[in-house]
Formats: sequence, structure tokens, C-alpha cells
Amino acid sequence: MIVLALLMMVQQTDSTRARLQARGLPADLAAQVTVVAQQTAGQGLPAQAIVDKAVEGFYKHVPPSRIEAAVRDLSQRLGRARAELRSGGVADASGGVIAGSADASAQGIARGDQVAMIHAAPDDESAASGLSVAAALVVQGIDPRTSAQLVTSSFAHGRTLAQVLDLPAAARALQVRGTSTTEVGRQLLDGISAAGTVTGRTGVTARPVVPPVRVP
Repeated sequence: MIVLALLMMVQQTDSTRARLQARGLPADLAAQVTVVAQQTAGQGLPAQAIVDKAVEGFYKHVPPSRIEAAVRDLSQRLGRARAELRSGGVADASGGVIAGSADASAQGIARGDQVAMIHAAPDDESAASGLSVAAALVVQGIDPRTSAQLVTSSFAHGRTLAQVLDLPAAARALQVRGTSTTEVGRQLLDGISAAGTVTGRTGVTARPVVPPVRVP
């Protein structure tokens, strides 16, 4: 059994390194990132987030030393995110949810707001994406609390994952028209709550799914 486990570890290491090099990363950088990815996986954390971060940095022409520092920092943030979620009552968060939580925490979204998003989402995939959407909305200038409320309210009113993923585009459209970031959040929240469905992990369902937010 020990030999089989070691063999599987070697195969996974080779696979990760090969995938990184296939995306263009130099061999030395791919090897360094692979070490971090394997350490992350060994802690039961989502190693794919490490790979994605490295590839993103490489395509943005970030120097290798900074990419290595960034993936090590991300590995630590993933561990903190899992601990925070457990403290908030989410004991069995999936890798995707942990990665989304790390994104949300980096943008100042509070643990309680993250947990609310997770509970409102119908499944783990939606929860993970919703956390990242909230983080993206903060980057666009909407405050962390409102960003989280937009995602939570969307899921609670029966919006699909595709509609939640459209929130940053809807916010950007309003911003392009000159709407202040504060007003953007209010208008989107008003549009979401204009009709009502309550779904998500609470198991309560009311009226039919409302249409997506539409920006004139």
C-alpha cells in the first residue's frame, strides 16, 4: 500500500509539472509550482487553485520569483479560508468553495457574509462561483457587504448560476452609464428583490424563478 501511494504521488507530481509546462511555464518554475501544489494537496486543500494562479501569473508576464511567492501565499490563504469556514459552521467545504472563500477574504468580505452565500447557493459549484463573483464585484468598486448581499440575494431569489455570473457585467454596464458604485449596488439589489423565490440550501421554495437583472 505504501509503495502504491508513493507511486501515485510521483504520477500526480509528473502530471502537474507536465500540465504547467504544456501551458508554457519554464521547467524550473513548473517544478517550483508543482512542489507548492503537492504540499497544498497534502493538506487536503485544492491544489488546482495553485496551478491556476501560476498559469494566470505567467500569462500576465509576472516574474517567476513573484509567481512562486504568490502561489505560496495562496496556499497559506487557502488554509486560513478553510479554518475560517469551519469556524463559521461550514465543516465540509469543497475545494472550490475553499478557493472561492480565499478570493472573497482577499477582498475583505466577512466570514459571516461568505457563510450566508454558501448556504443560499443550491450546490457547491454555485457557492464557489458566487464567492468569486462577490470578490469580482468588490474589485469593481462595490463595497464588500453589498457585493456579498448581491450574490446571496440572487441565489435566495432563485437566480441561476449563469445569472449570478452576469452580475459583474450588469454592474459594469451601469458604471459605464455614469451610475455611482453605491447606486449600482442599490439598483441591482432592487432588481433582484423585485420578485421573489426563496431557494438554496434552506429548502424553502416560493414563487417562480425571477428573470435576470436587465440593464436598459
